[in-house]
Amino acid sequence: MRTFTNHIHLSFQVLLIATTLCSLFLTFTGFFNDLLTSKLFGLGMACLFVVGYFVVSSLFRKQLKVSAIDVLVLLFAAWYFISELISGSALRPLDHLLFPLLLWGVIYMFVRQASGNMYFILGVAIVWMMVVCAQAILGLMQLYGFEKSFHGLFSITGTFHNPGPFSGFVVSGLPLALGVICYTKIHGDSTEKHRGIYLKWVNIILPYGLIAKYAIQTLAWITLIAILLILPPAQSRAAWIAGIAGSLFVLAGHPRLLAFKENLRNKFLSLKKPIRILLLTAILLPLATAAFGLYTMKQGSADGRLLMWQVTSQLIKERPITGHGAGAFNALYMNEQANWFSSGKGTEAQAMVAGSPEAPFNEPLKLWLEKGLIGILIVGGILYLIFFKKRTNNQKLSTNNIKLQTSNFEPKTSKNLQPYNLSTQNHKLTTINYQPSTPNHQPSTINPELFPILGTSLRYATQNHKLTTINYQPSTPNHQPSTINPELFPILGTSLRYATQNHKLTTINDQPSTQNFELSTAIKGALLTVLTFSLFSYPFDISSFILQLVILVAILAGTTKTLFSIRGGKVLFLTIPVAMLLIAATIHFIPQRQSHYQAMKIWQEADRFYSFGSYHTAVDAYEEAFPALQTTGLFLQMYGKALNMDEQHQKSNEILAMAQQRFSSQIIQNTLGDNHKALGNYPAAEAAYIKSTNMIPSLLLPKYLLAKLYTESGQHHKAKQTAEEILNSPVKVESSATREIINEMRSVINEQ
Repeated sequence: MRTFTNHIHLSFQVLLIATTLCSLFLTFTGFFNDLLTSKLFGLGMACLFVVGYFVVSSLFRKQLKVSAIDVLVLLFAAWYFISELISGSALRPLDHLLFPLLLWGVIYMFVRQASGNMYFILGVAIVWMMVVCAQAILGLMQLYGFEKSFHGLFSITGTFHNPGPFSGFVVSGLPLALGVICYTKIHGDSTEKHRGIYLKWVNIILPYGLIAKYAIQTLAWITLIAILLILPPAQSRAAWIAGIAGSLFVLAGHPRLLAFKENLRNKFLSLKKPIRILLLTAILLPLATAAFGLYTMKQGSADGRLLMWQVTSQLIKERPITGHGAGAFNALYMNEQANWFSSGKGTEAQAMVAGSPEAPFNEPLKLWLEKGLIGILIVGGILYLIFFKKRTNNQKLSTNNIKLQTSNFEPKTSKNLQPYNLSTQNHKLTTINYQPSTPNHQPSTINPELFPILGTSLRYATQNHKLTTINYQPSTPNHQPSTINPELFPILGTSLRYATQNHKLTTINDQPSTQNFELSTAIKGALLTVLTFSLFSYPFDISSFILQLVILVAILAGTTKTLFSIRGGKVLFLTIPVAMLLIAATIHFIPQRQSHYQAMKIWQEADRFYSFGSYHTAVDAYEEAFPALQTTGLFLQMYGKALNMDEQHQKSNEILAMAQQRFSSQIIQNTLGDNHKALGNYPAAEAAYIKSTNMIPSLLLPKYLLAKLYTESGQHHKAKQTAEEILNSPVKVESSATREIINEMRSVINEQ
């Protein structure tokens, strides 16, 4: 009965993870920015079930383990909130800060409590590959015209708004699939000889475990092939680099490659210095050529990102320790870019690639900008513990420790990850002689039939212990107990699998050999891929990528050292308050999120009316959504623009003044200039147009509006100077609008 209950719990946990990941495929229409909003909406709905399961299951927990990563994650969440109070910027209201903390905190705790279960981790890996594979296949169908793309300029988007995030999400499955293919051994288990599918025509029984293992590897192969087919036409350089980084990390951990690397290193060091220099040159030159090729492939895009990073670094200098607060990039960046060009720091080449970005295309820079150096150090500590801190023997994950079968299914919970106590009743070691070894550590005898399990060679080395020799005498036909030195137990693993003629099993080895596939390596590879992609893009503006990050970190948190454990009744003193807090927060946020999503629908309607030219109707819709979205900068910008088009210039200025506190853009400055010009306030209009010109110097529209202002206000000399500047400016993108502007500016010059 207990085994069946564990099976049900495991299945439900994996199903909940699958539900959250599948929010990626939601593309509801009706919301503003529907592709992103619908994903967050679906994830929130799925998290209601996650909260319910977590609250109920936490009340029955008998042990709670806290690792160093758990402490740092909690510290980051606390700093995320405290930094907003310190900055005093109030770029986002309190509810908008607490909701993401609740959402991601619940998912982290849910995954973390199950991260000690090997079957759960394997289930997450399988679901991950299935979701990535489905997304890649959708991209292929879009490429060949079987499905529509969600962007008019790109044929491949998946369920995203452009190929960038699509490629970044898909490539996260590459190291996971590669790890399963390269490491996992496919072989049957003698204990499953009589449990499987009977093939009558060949008189063979296929064990269920063997079928499951082949199915997992088949899924991995399909996922790998689908990813490799879709990445080249998607043309995302960031995804290519991220995929290479994650794949190399996985391959570098392979036992054969480890030996090869050591052998290659020794041979390289044995060469003469001139030959070594030539070899390094021969290796680095193609790499440099490939890097330059990636740069020139979309040089304008690369130069634009370099400009964004330079300007963002100027903002970081203002508050390097504590940061500017969440939402600082959207609120401050374009103003700082205007300062950059107006001060003369910007070059002509930078002026041609400058734009109005929604993100810095570098998540560490964005984190530093918003949360300061303190936030960077906390995240750096988490990554150090994941990638560089050595794990203890009982903290390694291996798929070879997972026996796939349909009967006698008993998942190993986090309790099983700890070393087995020889005195426990549930983990008895059979055929072991408990005779202590001599003080001089004489050789111990081991049944040679253990060799296939322990490996062909057995190393036992401690500080003061010499290698223990093995008695090569064959065991008796009846498999009598073999004598094993008890001091070998820490080296052989916390438990041993030993099959007899009757196929009886003892406990399962908790420490993999170097030939075993450590699932944590593939999971780390997936995390490294996501992090590498974040160096060149904006993945964490999208809920699907944050979900990936939270799941991966929560799983890997179980591989770090446990700082302390809470057992027995003391667990309830922590779980009950947390459960009550989650219930209260859920009750509070459900109506708040309902009103938010309703406002997002009204926003979409207002935008639709605006595009049809029904400005008065659009203004009414914006006014209806205003109470719920009055702290959203983009909404305020669009509301102010609609008021301008409806000729409500004074009210438009009031709304745009609110928008400037949370959003900086050229559209706001142009609209302010139009409003002030209509109200006869020419100096304010001139200042707004000049600021807009400095934001994106290559655009002709702000200069054109400025020239028109000078003409209407009788400042003909300035109008002529501005017109000449427009005519002498290179045209970034030629169109009918730019040709009309140039022709009109020629008329201005001729009239003077």
